Amino acid sequence: METKEVAARYFAALERNDLDGVIATLDPACRAEVPGTVFDSREEVRAWMKSFFDAFPDIRHSIGELEVDGQRAAVDVHVDGTQTEPLVTPQGTIPATGKPIDFTARNEMEIASDAVARLRIDFDAAGFMRQLGVG
Repeated sequence: METKEVAARYFAALERNDLDGVIATLDPACRAEVPGTVFDSREEVRAWMKSFFDAFPDIRHSIGELEVDGQRAAVDVHVDGTQTEPLVTPQGTIPATGKPIDFTARNEMEIASDAVARLRIDFDAAGFMRQLGVG
């Protein structure tokens, strides 16, 4: 499977808020960098993403134009939703605020053996926290 196909499956699942579909595209030993921490397995990524899906039941991911270069793919993802449940983060739990979020996250990935081997999700974490009224 080509880089574009794997990335397209990942982002299509993300756009549907299909956590199992997203995780199915990741290598079991996927290394993921997100603001504030690094994960070394797809199950750690699952727990982190599930926290967002749980805290923001109405979360939406709008996928920009996919950029592919060899084994690498990247895209900007617009994220919005309202935090109606606690958000569990590696730094602690943020109680439900009832506040909306609206930000863009840069998603970059490396594909190997038909799976996402490395994932980097970058966004303004401080701005995100300010939107929730906790930063």
